[in-house]
Amino acid sequence: MQLGARTGRGRRLGRELRAEIRRAIRTGKRGRTIAREFVVDEKTVWILRREMGDMVNRKGWAQLPKDAPARMLEAELALRRGRRWRDAAADAGVALATLQRYVSYRKRGSA
Repeated sequence: MQLGARTGRGRRLGRELRAEIRRAIRTGKRGRTIAREFVVDEKTVWILRREMGDMVNRKGWAQLPKDAPARMLEAELALRRGRRWRDAAADAGVALATLQRYVSYRKRGSA
């Protein structure tokens, strides 16, 4: 076999499978989850998203745990009690930037 020679283009997806993947995309599932569920490549899911008009760049997005709202509330209460931002983020199990993005409370001196 020569270097760079193509041996095939992989399996083709049927209309039914494509329709099922598109339904899963509309439900808001993550691409990786969809790819695992339907045993396809993540790039296939990405291509179908683009065909549907979804142009959002999800690179670097992280999925928060299911109990994240409760954790964020606990962290906000800790901040109100005077806890430091880094310590509250560590206790919540999230990055400092994530905590700052999701918590509206800010420590400001009274003017």
